[in-house]
Amino acid sequence: EYRGHKRFIRAATLPHCDFFVPNPGFVVEFDESQHFTAARRVALERYPDDLQLGFDRIKWMALCDRIHARDNDPPYRDEQRAWYDTLRDFLAAVQGLQPTVRLFAQDFQWCSLDHDNPNDVETFKELLQAEYVRVDRTIPYTKPVVSRITSNEWDGKSDRVEMIGNRKHPKESDTRKAGSIPALNITKLGIVSRDYRYRYANGLRDFSHTLPTVLKLLDDAGCDAVLFSLFSIIPRKSHDLGLVFGQLKSIKAVFLEEFQDRTSREGGRYVVYHRTSKGWEEYSFAQVFGSLSGMPQWEMDDFVSYEMPKRILGNCCVLLCGESNGVKYSQKQKGVEDTFGLRAAIPPKTTIVLNPIHDRMTRFELKLKRRFLSENDRWVISVWNKGREDKNGKVKDGRNPAWTIFYDGKAADDEVVMIHNQLDVEIGVLDVKQE
Repeated sequence: EYRGHKRFIRAATLPHCDFFVPNPGFVVEFDESQHFTAARRVALERYPDDLQLGFDRIKWMALCDRIHARDNDPPYRDEQRAWYDTLRDFLAAVQGLQPTVRLFAQDFQWCSLDHDNPNDVETFKELLQAEYVRVDRTIPYTKPVVSRITSNEWDGKSDRVEMIGNRKHPKESDTRKAGSIPALNITKLGIVSRDYRYRYANGLRDFSHTLPTVLKLLDDAGCDAVLFSLFSIIPRKSHDLGLVFGQLKSIKAVFLEEFQDRTSREGGRYVVYHRTSKGWEEYSFAQVFGSLSGMPQWEMDDFVSYEMPKRILGNCCVLLCGESNGVKYSQKQKGVEDTFGLRAAIPPKTTIVLNPIHDRMTRFELKLKRRFLSENDRWVISVWNKGREDKNGKVKDGRNPAWTIFYDGKAADDEVVMIHNQLDVEIGVLDVKQE
């Protein structure tokens, strides 16, 4: 009864879970930002106190308040997702398993882990073991005994189910609106990266100290848009970006991710600041997924159908970090395929794909996917931060700048003109104007 939707239960069985760990036996769910809704919080606060969980319920409720995701297409989508999550949380009690474990997508850069790298596998095990249970191995799980936890007598109708969210949610947190979708026309793009371990003169490990100078350099170079690597800006009231943007003449759009620099960096809103006739405005969204591993088909279908239209910003679109995995590498075909229709969802007039990344990803398929997305006269620009350390403290950044450029199915890194500086950042300019 949270918003009055009663017909959001459309099937008598659950979609497949993300992962199942057979020894000792528990489900692992990967929660991206869209799971942290008001509807989800309503459900969580109604859980019985003696329900055993493989995650911190109080933390999850706080994340619902902070992120406050909303997806009203279809109108009952938040309730439906919260219902599925609730059923999986009660799975242990129903099937006699260990508590369901939930991983918050922004707690760690999960997409940077390589399942073929033994060190990364050990890192993943350690992350689970630190808070949850002993892990021997993980496998994608699709067996009906775990995927289906409803009784045979239930016909899938909500009026035969005791609803969890039967009281009004407390006052919503103060969350800024996403804003209207901008219609950009980018012709000359500034690209900016850094070593995210470096602490600048203002004591912070973000772009805030260098931002005015970087934007001035790129404004003077005639850029009309600037793309920063992710983990861009730590939001704080004392840092007014409007004062910086107000001095710009050529630049009409700036792409940044807000984050918190704690024990591990936590990504937040992705914000497109864009100039309008009324001044500078914000348009924001958040990363939805990092990997296809264990992702149900319906979630990928939803991303293509409902999220991608929100990412089309005139002649450019944005895929955040591992969302470029929305095109799939086929081992059988030895090539990349548009299995889910993600590339097909990008209109022909959208000739630029902006793919900002948190840190360097080295799997060979990623370049093939970027190349594939760039086919048919399209640019694909990926930029990341340097400084990622492996579990042994070693950094493998490579000698090249922290970006890759593809155009029409070919590598085009040489098209970037470097702007040499003494700001401890990498700056490049790319002419993307279509003839």
